[in-house]
Amino acid sequence: MRLSPRLRIGLEAVAVVISILLAFGIDAWWGSLGERREEQQILRGLQEEFKQHRSYTARRLELNEGTRRGIETLQGLSGDNVRDSTGGVEVVEAIRSLSISPASTQLRGAVLDGLIGSGRLELIRDRRLRDELGRWSLLAVGAEGQDESVNRFVMEQLFPYIASLGVPLSEALSPGPDGIYFGNISIGAPGEYDALLNDRQFFNLMSIRRLWLTGTHVRYTSAGEVADGVLALIAENLEP
Repeated sequence: MRLSPRLRIGLEAVAVVISILLAFGIDAWWGSLGERREEQQILRGLQEEFKQHRSYTARRLELNEGTRRGIETLQGLSGDNVRDSTGGVEVVEAIRSLSISPASTQLRGAVLDGLIGSGRLELIRDRRLRDELGRWSLLAVGAEGQDESVNRFVMEQLFPYIASLGVPLSEALSPGPDGIYFGNISIGAPGEYDALLNDRQFFNLMSIRRLWLTGTHVRYTSAGEVADGVLALIAENLEP
């Protein structure tokens, strides 16, 4: 059966259109498959990152609680109570916890920062997870600002005032895994702490430090809850 030239041209045109559409379809499918693979790699990276974040928030809350106990100890000691404490050790340990200056906030991570910075957060298809990651970024910024303020207060007001009273303390500060703290504190005679524990300005500074503790507790409790939520959503989206 001979085809008319017009029909043959029409069939060839249809064949060309079909081949183009098929090529586009294959390309789109391949691109989608590549994005799925990339998304899975990103999710695994975020999972490891947020496990570390969760561990860090727990450590910071423990540190916060230790500082709170230190403040309560100091508020309960004065005069004869200081002399009855274990040779001044109790006072020194309380001052150590009170004067801890938190390390730089560790709530940022290379995977999430890279995603946001490159504008590729949309690679994560689960909108709930994207929203929680955005919420986490805001929490990290807030916690960073909080810690910077606490650092300034401890290093510029609290520590210099304690030192000005001649309290037996170390001459240097030592770095630790969770912050900066007094190193190698010398234990003085209990009576040497009287000036500190009967000083009104010191107790005012302790009250301010306690207010900072409240803010830190709220921020890091929220961070821990968001981290748990992010990890749960990541687990939902990870392929076996």
